[in-house]
Amino acid sequence: MDISFKDNLHNIVINHIIDENFGANSLALLLGLSTSQTLRKVKAATGKSVIQYIREVKLAEAAKLIKETDLTSAEISYKVGFSSPSYFNKTFRKRYGITPGGYKAQVSIQNENDFIKDAVEVHKSAPIQKKSIKRSLIVISSILVLLLATMAYSFYPNPNNNTIAKTSETIINDKSIAILPFKNLSSNKDNQYFADGVMEVILNHLTSIKELKVISRTSMEQYRKTTKTIPEIAKELGVSYILEGSVQKNNDEIRIITQLIDAKNDKHISSTDIKKDYKDIFELQSTIASQISKELNTELSDVERNQIDKKPTNNLEAYNLYLKGNHFTYNGLSKESITYLEQAIEKDPEFALAYSRLAVAHMQLTYRGILSPVKTIKKIKELTQKAMTLDPGSGQPHNILALVLFRYDYNWKAAEKEFLISLKLNPKNPNTHLLYSKFLNYTGRIEESREQINKAQLLNPAYYINYFVSAEYYYYAGDYKKALSESKKGFELSIRFTEDNWVNFETYIAQKQYDKAIIELQKIYKAKESDEIDTIYKQFGIKGVYNWLIKIDSISENYNAPYYLARKYAFIGEHEKALEQLEKSFEMRVSRLAGILRDPNFKNLRSESRFKNIIKKMGFDDYKVSD
Repeated sequence: MDISFKDNLHNIVINHIIDENFGANSLALLLGLSTSQTLRKVKAATGKSVIQYIREVKLAEAAKLIKETDLTSAEISYKVGFSSPSYFNKTFRKRYGITPGGYKAQVSIQNENDFIKDAVEVHKSAPIQKKSIKRSLIVISSILVLLLATMAYSFYPNPNNNTIAKTSETIINDKSIAILPFKNLSSNKDNQYFADGVMEVILNHLTSIKELKVISRTSMEQYRKTTKTIPEIAKELGVSYILEGSVQKNNDEIRIITQLIDAKNDKHISSTDIKKDYKDIFELQSTIASQISKELNTELSDVERNQIDKKPTNNLEAYNLYLKGNHFTYNGLSKESITYLEQAIEKDPEFALAYSRLAVAHMQLTYRGILSPVKTIKKIKELTQKAMTLDPGSGQPHNILALVLFRYDYNWKAAEKEFLISLKLNPKNPNTHLLYSKFLNYTGRIEESREQINKAQLLNPAYYINYFVSAEYYYYAGDYKKALSESKKGFELSIRFTEDNWVNFETYIAQKQYDKAIIELQKIYKAKESDEIDTIYKQFGIKGVYNWLIKIDSISENYNAPYYLARKYAFIGEHEKALEQLEKSFEMRVSRLAGILRDPNFKNLRSESRFKNIIKKMGFDDYKVSD
């Protein structure tokens, strides 16, 4: 009876393992006993209290997930009913004497040791030949070196790589693919938006297939007019296959031509040349994705098949407007994007993708300080909720909502829940990994943050912002050499992107290398302003330059300006003015304020009561600063 009761008890807890509130009362109800009876019977059968027993079952299941899956510690904590990953890590360590990350490494080492042991045993059982002993030892040693190198890459990513090729150049996955930007062969050159849209849909279809590694679209933009060979591109991105394509749209007729290439050998594998009516666009895109999947020997599950075959809308006019809006969003023209996406929703009020993309466009304008967060956040939330209702299987609206919750509402717990849902629905979205890494870094979970930014770089190896964000993390941590190294990668990818210069500027300032800092600052501004910076620096030093920057920010209409002012006032020792601008940032819901705990500019303000009050109002009481 005890064995039967314990089995039943275990099964009930497992079935409710994700419920963080599952306890004695819930258990008693399911067992058909009173709470007091449940407490006594569980104690008699297991020797543990109900709370202790449930916790140990959860931790045992967590250990199993760590061993058998590639989920992160935060994702596992959510799956076993711990709403706080930091508390999960603490509890796991108390139970097993090791952190979840350490346990994963230990399991991996044991697996590699077992593999090597088996190889040695096979060698021992073979007929002994004197001439082969040395060769066999070399083979075994090579296996050991390869395995250790692979483990080192997995658990300790090398931050000193200086080029994308080194970042991406790993053991290439046989089922990995990158899609070059499709060419527009239409007589109307403005139809490039349509070619880009077709390419993105096929890419998204392939991304939904679990077996495939697919490089993000943003990484592929740099290859739009490239002169590099297919093998060179594949080597940089760490993929085995490249898909080239072109689209021709004339009136109501569409022609799509694709070519799948074995990139390592620069060998043509297959091609498609399909002409259809525009009304068959969804079927055409699904057919191409399915054919590529077949060529790469992947078996589609029913869920994957349904995802590929799913129509986003039945209104072709709405779809065309959506593609135009999406095109403008990718090119940073969010205002133009909003116009087309709103028109798409008017044509089809049930178009989930259009709501989700419209939320992205509004978020872009808000994050860049063009629109007031106070006025836009409510609308963004409404758009994401509508998208979730229309398409519960889409991860994007959860990602956008998570961003709103942590950057503007400071609802950290709810934000993380949305991030984890988004990653569960779409684990290969590099943007979600990027944003989640920021959330983790701002809340002091540095190692987990690094794991997420590394994943973002792996899925999106040629996206400059990934490296700028990584550089910022190293700057926060005081590792200035690595900060400059990472920012260099971002600058190589986008020479016009000034954020890297800002990171470099602040990194040199932190090291008191003011001459170098001024050079970085001059790269950001135009020639006339650059000369003015040089003159001010020579006459008034670095403080004079900061006063000049304060003057610039003071007349700015950007909604992020108060936070930038606070940083500069803090640097020159104007603490009262810095605190005033931080308080203003809180009232205005400035997005950058979410990083206040990690920002070293405010190190000397952390003991101030006004600073502590801001931290408290932001719900940061449970988080610690890690310098």
